[in-house]
Amino acid sequence: MKMYTIYDKKMGTHIPPMFVDNIVQIQRDLQNLLKNPESKFAQFPSDYEIYYLGTYDYKTSTFDLTDKPVFEMNISELLEAN
Repeated sequence: MKMYTIYDKKMGTHIPPMFVDNIVQIQRDLQNLLKNPESKFAQFPSDYEIYYLGTYDYKTSTFDLTDKPVFEMNISELLEAN
């Protein structure tokens, strides 16, 4: 499984990692959240960025981490894609 986090640029913090098969899963979830005007992601989409952290192997329970988080995209790009 691939491991991603969302970074809040204003707060300077990352949310706990998400484990998915690929980034498309996260993008779909976020696109739904962006449709909800109550969502913090919808209110401030340019404040949030997606970063790739590495992989997790469920069979061996091991992580293969990147040296540092790898920038994937700003969440505001999902608004432009719709």
